[in-house]
Amino acid sequence: MAKSARSADGIATIDDMLARGQARDERWYFAELLRIKGELLRKESSQQSLSVAEQCFGEALDVARLQGALFWSSGRAEPFAPEDAAGSQG
Repeated sequence: MAKSARSADGIATIDDMLARGQARDERWYFAELLRIKGELLRKESSQQSLSVAEQCFGEALDVARLQGALFWSSGRAEPFAPEDAAGSQG
């Protein structure tokens, strides 16, 4: 229960930071925030959380590409792919 509460607090904090950055036109850290949010959601393991996590990862990649973030475009995002997708490839 405490782990879930911490995840919920983390997600709420990230959502606040995303909203604040959007309002201030400060989006340079959005990809990383979305990735972290996706990781927190993925740990919850519910089908809805996994779906939202996947959306966060996809949005993080899109943002990073738009910003020209080489860290993300060089295959670094692969570990953040949905776990069942990684298992179905091998």
